[in-house]
Amino acid sequence: MVEFALVLPILLVLVYGLLEMGRLLFIYSSVVSASRNAVRYGSADGTNGTTPFYEDCNGITTAANKLAIINSFSNVSVTYDAGLAYGTITPQAIGSGVALNTQCSAISAWPTFQSGYRITVKVTANYSPIIAISNLIPSFQPLAITSQSSRTLLLSVPINVTPGVDWALTETHEVAVASYTATITPTSTKTPTSTPPPTKTATPAGTPTKTATPVPPSITPSPTATSTNTPAYTLTPPIACSGKVTHGSPALTYPGNTMTMSINNSTGIALSIQSITVSWNNATGNNGSALSLISVTLGGVSLWSGNVTYPTFSVPFGYALLPSGASSIVFTFQQAYTTRNGTEDININFYTNGCQNYPVDSSH
Repeated sequence: MVEFALVLPILLVLVYGLLEMGRLLFIYSSVVSASRNAVRYGSADGTNGTTPFYEDCNGITTAANKLAIINSFSNVSVTYDAGLAYGTITPQAIGSGVALNTQCSAISAWPTFQSGYRITVKVTANYSPIIAISNLIPSFQPLAITSQSSRTLLLSVPINVTPGVDWALTETHEVAVASYTATITPTSTKTPTSTPPPTKTATPAGTPTKTATPVPPSITPSPTATSTNTPAYTLTPPIACSGKVTHGSPALTYPGNTMTMSINNSTGIALSIQSITVSWNNATGNNGSALSLISVTLGGVSLWSGNVTYPTFSVPFGYALLPSGASSIVFTFQQAYTTRNGTEDININFYTNGCQNYPVDSSH
């Protein structure tokens, strides 16, 4: 009993220490997994309704909190940067109001995000022992466990087609057409050969002799048919888009309950559109009252209709073309656009080969 009494406190401390180390490792693992799960959600391609995943602040936070099993997370931070410049280890600021430490929920007007930008999620949880050690050691503070994960946003992948090669992959909405040239040269030769009828010979010397030598006709057909199919691929080289797709001056006009941007496409062809993003004074655009976007048309063709009140909106559409020549993109609101606050912007990016790096932006 004496020996057991001496050993029991040490045994209890050892068991309690194992339990606490297990809790600590479990909380650490959940924090690391939460940051990875949240940044994976934010960097995924697509939208949650009409909001891109990287702008869905609540969705990113929810994805992290799904793994908060033992301890809740005291902080989930979501920030962005423009990636790392060549030869540097410091992230670049995006600009347009999004500094390196700007939180997702604090961004009121989203700039146009591009491939190569990064999303960073930092998750923090506080670890405290089961026994209130702070009662025994007043200076004891909970241990903060933090994990940070970053991922690069891949919003589009331009693929340039180089003339002179047999074939190249094209992006969505661009279909390379193969033209086939088929040459069929049938050659049929038929050469009949015929031998004259049998020859009859008579000998008048008392012994009639009749000799018949039948030789059947000989026909030697020599049919020859040659068919040759030669596929010849025709590639469309990149077009020269620089300086040939411009907006009017002023860039934006506000007739009635619309915001309009006129566009001149002098490339000579219709351009396939990748994305359309618009920002407007949604809070006070109509004499201090809210403005809701209800429809979008381009060149008289309807692209979208609904009702949204976001300050920045990526227009969802299936397929859209910017026609050659002069046209206008029109954003219609539920009431007159009377009050502007300087956040108004329209940005259009293209799929067409040669135009990927030449968007039309009303702010430039």
